[in-house]
Amino acid sequence: MNDMAPLHAKHRLWDPHGSRPEGTVDSSQEGLQAVKRGGFLNAVSLLLASSWLAVSPALCAPPHYSRFLLGAYRKTIEIEPDIESTCKQYGVSVRLARAVCMYESGGNDSLVSSAGARGYFQVMPATQRRLGVASNIEAGIKYLGELVRILGREDTALAAYNTGPARLVRGRPLPMETLQYVLGVGHLRALMQGDEPEMRAECSKVLLHKVVEGESWLDISQATGTTLLELRLFNPYLADRPLLAGESIAYPSEPAASVSEILQWSEPESCWTYRTLPGDLYHHLAVAFGVPYDRLRADNDLWRVQTLVAGMVLRIRPGDEGPGQTHVVVQGESVASIAGECSVSPWDLIRENGLWDQKLEVGRILRVTSPSSQPAVSARRVSLTTGRTRSSSPHAAAPVAAAPPPGSETTAPETPGSSAEKASRVNLLIHKVRRGDTLGRLARLYGTKVELIRSLNGLRGTRLTVGQFLRIPLSSSS
Repeated sequence: MNDMAPLHAKHRLWDPHGSRPEGTVDSSQEGLQAVKRGGFLNAVSLLLASSWLAVSPALCAPPHYSRFLLGAYRKTIEIEPDIESTCKQYGVSVRLARAVCMYESGGNDSLVSSAGARGYFQVMPATQRRLGVASNIEAGIKYLGELVRILGREDTALAAYNTGPARLVRGRPLPMETLQYVLGVGHLRALMQGDEPEMRAECSKVLLHKVVEGESWLDISQATGTTLLELRLFNPYLADRPLLAGESIAYPSEPAASVSEILQWSEPESCWTYRTLPGDLYHHLAVAFGVPYDRLRADNDLWRVQTLVAGMVLRIRPGDEGPGQTHVVVQGESVASIAGECSVSPWDLIRENGLWDQKLEVGRILRVTSPSSQPAVSARRVSLTTGRTRSSSPHAAAPVAAAPPPGSETTAPETPGSSAEKASRVNLLIHKVRRGDTLGRLARLYGTKVELIRSLNGLRGTRLTVGQFLRIPLSSSS
């Protein structure tokens, strides 16, 4: 990630090649030693300190923030009077409470975890009953205040809020989920400490759409003029859930003019890339782009416990490997009509084919993954604090077939079976190129033609790259 080299040269914060300026501290090694000594809170403090150096908004000019941060902050403005009055009542920092609310639920009151935690602050019903309060906001803030008073530190209280106070009292090691939780909440709190006026000003450009009964993501996309991709980035906690009437969907008053404002296609990498913004957390990005956590971490050499430095360039490979078909777009079809005909969700069709702008061209060949090979959508939320899916259908970390960008796809070959009068479908598989593979060899192996492989993958020549993923049409015999 050499894009960070100028930042390193100016501020001496991070060396993309692994070396450190003289006199700096390797917080990861210090943290490991602290954990080995049983100093779990010291380890968390070191991680938070390194996170503040990495994401300080003072280094980001002009101020600009992640879509998740703006969407979540905008939603908490709706409940700001309740947060502020309750924080005053229980002696809790408003920024701490707001950061917890944003990280726990993204400012969404309707969420219920697989464990049963509910609402803005994801409080268990038994905890709320013990606290003797009526609202979820009061329960979360009162409980947080209790933990701060008992444990004496906000970061320690956050660890207890996530994993329970008994683990800390007994001196047991903190799970990775809890370390990431403390780091993530601290990341949001640090941004608010450093730049909240500018953040609020940018939030004034974010609007809220109230979901009505029966409304779908595609309906909201059309009503707001915002692509599904951008809606998911603003609302990652709701992205993979059926929408409920009354929920608030954040969207920009001025949507991205083109996909290039969000994603760029990298020809050498044969994948999409995303440049991180202040407030981005990799769990949110994984859900928004439809990429399994493990794949996003592996593709970008990310740790399970870490924040993202603004300006990092992440590889995004959202496709699925598995059985599928091709569909040739004909006149009059739309994303919704093709998704309905093929029994897949509009988002899956968009994600598989890089249709980020949701525009179709007659003759374009689309990959359609069979429903049985796609992760089922859970009615419960995906955990954005862990790296695990809190549902019965976690995303599988399978190899990915990256969809070429719009414009690099070729149209279907002009054969009798692919006229504009009908949509042509053929069996399709994804092949990962290995050393020694050639187009001719693959054509013989799978009983197809070189030109068809080239056409399906938008190849201009015959050169293949080890690790590249290709769509391969299968003959009936193969």
